[in-house]
Amino acid sequence: MKLPAIAATLLASLFLNNALLADESQALSELKELREQLDSNAAKVNHKTGPALTRDDAGPPQPQRVMLRTRDGYYLRAQLGGGHDIFADVKTPKTSEVFVLETLSPDTVRLRTREGYYVGARRGGGANVDATVKDPRTSEVFTVEWQDNARTKLRLRSREGFYIHPVSGGGSTVDARIRKPKSSEVFTLVAASWHRALTPPITR
Repeated sequence: MKLPAIAATLLASLFLNNALLADESQALSELKELREQLDSNAAKVNHKTGPALTRDDAGPPQPQRVMLRTRDGYYLRAQLGGGHDIFADVKTPKTSEVFVLETLSPDTVRLRTREGYYVGARRGGGANVDATVKDPRTSEVFTVEWQDNARTKLRLRSREGFYIHPVSGGGSTVDARIRKPKSSEVFTLVAASWHRALTPPITR
């Protein structure tokens, strides 16, 4: 093959490689834009629907700061951040009403208070609900029963099949003496960071 022909072949090959690289770069750029758009859409959905108890492919879900609101608008409260019984007697939540939701499986969770105590149904149920232990066992594990597709309304069932129950729908103590749940045992899951009562004031 003569030199001009070899040069022409090399130039053609170089042009083809550059074209392929350009196409690959464009494809990667488009994939990146698509991923960013999907992430943005997912963030918007999560903001509207609330925190979801799902597992991530990368590993176990991260704990979430949440509040549990009763049918009548009261919030579950750990007195002094823990070490006492659980109440549902306030409608303006503060830090004592914030719990860390620890997801153990798609259907089981634990609730940890501000001071590191775990919410538990003593003897698995049949008594008051408290937050007096920092070393959780089976009494502090609850099964989640979702009440809506958005996963914002739920019931919590103890090891022995009792449901967390705000007495009279709220305004008093919380127990786990009910095995046939009704509307009083349904809580609304609220992300703590969304609630205006927990948002720090804007300073100028």
